[in-house]
Amino acid sequence: MIRLSPRLAAIVCGAALLAGCAVAPQREAEGPHIFIPGVTPSAAQNTLVGQQMAAGWLVRQQSQNVLVLEHRWDHMNFAQIMFNALNGARESVERDTYEFAAYNGGTEVTAEAVIVSKLGFGNTQTTPLHAVDDQLQATLNNLQGSLGKAPK
Repeated sequence: MIRLSPRLAAIVCGAALLAGCAVAPQREAEGPHIFIPGVTPSAAQNTLVGQQMAAGWLVRQQSQNVLVLEHRWDHMNFAQIMFNALNGARESVERDTYEFAAYNGGTEVTAEAVIVSKLGFGNTQTTPLHAVDDQLQATLNNLQGSLGKAPK
């Protein structure tokens, strides 16, 4: 029978615990998000810009880690008309914000959408738009697939 000293047993147990943590867990993101292994943030962002501009979105802001796209609500449905009427808005745009972060050998992309309503006199109102979370997730899944990293 092999006897281990308490000190050696503690070292062995500590090493075993640390070995279990050797792979960094993926960060928890709220809302639409995706992890694309083996792709840089700039490659993911450039691909997304091309896809969304082809779909009629305009780039409002772009930096190394953030992409903000806007789409006018020209062909408003009933819910959008009611939203504008209830809020006294003259016009509204959907503004989608994508954040890109290099992480664990790939890129993590998160997305959120808001409605920006122009109320007049230079005032705006921003309202979270969770109703399109499924569409944002589909956009991210499409991005991942177009980069050759189809979701599993």
